[in-house]
Amino acid sequence: MVFGSITYAHAKSLVGGLSTSGDPGYPPDVPWMALAILEGGRSVAVSCSTLLQNGLYWATEPGASRNRLVVGTDPGSVAKQLFQVSLNVDHLFKSALLEPSTATPFREIHRLRLGQTLLFDTLGGPTRILDWCGPSHWSNVDAPDVGHVREYVEAFDRVVADSLTRTQEVVVCASSGLDSTYLLASLARRLGGSEVAHGYVHAPLPGARLRRPDGTAADEYPLASLMESRYPSRVRIRAVRNFDSVKPLDAALQLSSLSWEPMLAVSNAIWISQIWDIACRHDSKFLYHGRHGNASFSGPHPYALDYYLANRRPAAALRVSFQRPHALRTWLSASRNHLGFGGRPAAKIQTDEQCSAVRVVDGSRVGWRLDTAAYDREAFLRELGLRRSRVASLPYPRGVLPVDPFRARAILELASRIPPIDWTRGPLGWRGYRGFARRVGKGRVPDPIRLARAGDSQGQDAWFAMRDQKTQYLSFVEALRDCPVFGDAIDHRHISQVVRDWPWGEAQSPPTQEFAMVNQVLHVSQFVSLLRNEFPQLSVGGS
Repeated sequence: MVFGSITYAHAKSLVGGLSTSGDPGYPPDVPWMALAILEGGRSVAVSCSTLLQNGLYWATEPGASRNRLVVGTDPGSVAKQLFQVSLNVDHLFKSALLEPSTATPFREIHRLRLGQTLLFDTLGGPTRILDWCGPSHWSNVDAPDVGHVREYVEAFDRVVADSLTRTQEVVVCASSGLDSTYLLASLARRLGGSEVAHGYVHAPLPGARLRRPDGTAADEYPLASLMESRYPSRVRIRAVRNFDSVKPLDAALQLSSLSWEPMLAVSNAIWISQIWDIACRHDSKFLYHGRHGNASFSGPHPYALDYYLANRRPAAALRVSFQRPHALRTWLSASRNHLGFGGRPAAKIQTDEQCSAVRVVDGSRVGWRLDTAAYDREAFLRELGLRRSRVASLPYPRGVLPVDPFRARAILELASRIPPIDWTRGPLGWRGYRGFARRVGKGRVPDPIRLARAGDSQGQDAWFAMRDQKTQYLSFVEALRDCPVFGDAIDHRHISQVVRDWPWGEAQSPPTQEFAMVNQVLHVSQFVSLLRNEFPQLSVGGS
């Protein structure tokens, strides 16, 4: 049994692979899910495409003669089929702190992640998970240090071209960053006739008065619009603005009621919802986006220096270090640890882009701290295989499927083979940041985008939409007392004072990190209330 836009021949081959080895092989890189019956009906194998947004969710229930397996594309659809479910307090607490979690909001429901097959025995045998695409299949790099740019371009174009045969209108959740603009360029070059790729970019409301450090307006739309001049008959860029003053917590709760996972970037829920609605009006089958580009295309990969030193390749390490600021000092410091030069061991190389931001809520402060866990090659492979990442929480409204070509199996396996030095190689002025993506994008993405040091983040005007909600926010903080997720971890009086001190009614927002942290905690509290209302069989006890 196969669901997805693939031919009968591909479906037959896919099911055959699941039935024998658990590996579906190489069907088209599009969203699909499949179930194969094994051993005369006693066992089943379940798997899905690496492009199926959050993977699959599953749970089992014992039966009189055979155990029961329930599978769905979201945890809510599975929970509705179970006699009883309980709240997974630990997962929801981690969601409030933006910590990675492989669990789900329900303790009895599990997530089958990309590149995995579930083997289920209906007579009570052990349930097993097999990896067929992921870190367990990706080892140390032994490929040449050059030559992957052309291979990447060709592989990505094949994935994009194949997906275009399965949709009509082409709608892209875009930005002025390298990931989405390269995706737009690849789509534009593969379109035929009068077809157009429609890119929608969030732009802040003018009254929000957002400014860059140089004093200019913070807005991704003008830079993203350069894609129109590069592809005048193939790309249309439109700004999406929150003229209806939709509140961030309202938008986040609406998306969570579709995905049954808490949002992990509350302010982004506003423009994500708007673009979903636009994709539905286009009657598009796919909504293209490039969230996974950071891992499989344009990440800074700070592990490169340590990787080469640990593998006794100081010359390659020296070349890598010169793509970073303070090159010689960085190389000498790291070399002391790996090559026995003596002196104090160097700290692991890491950057703000790769450290996970963990929000702290305790009795004395509301702020952020950085998780100082090292970002080495093993961590990169886990990120590439979505083994350590947070759930994207993108739903499937009215049949529109989110499609991220950077998550195609062909792209993931290629990215795992790219030597660390190839990610960082580029002119010194780039400081090694996104060097590979900048080389891949040459000739396709306009240079002001391709060579930009940093872009604007989206959703920055969320405060402007909610600046008149002081009374409501104080009631939201009060409601935290009844949320079973936080318990004594929340200092209600302190958070209440923080919210009271915000510049209500003014265009200038509170400190960004503080504002985002409070919204995340409040959203998880509201999401738990939603679960308790929608699932009468839900037990809230336990952790």
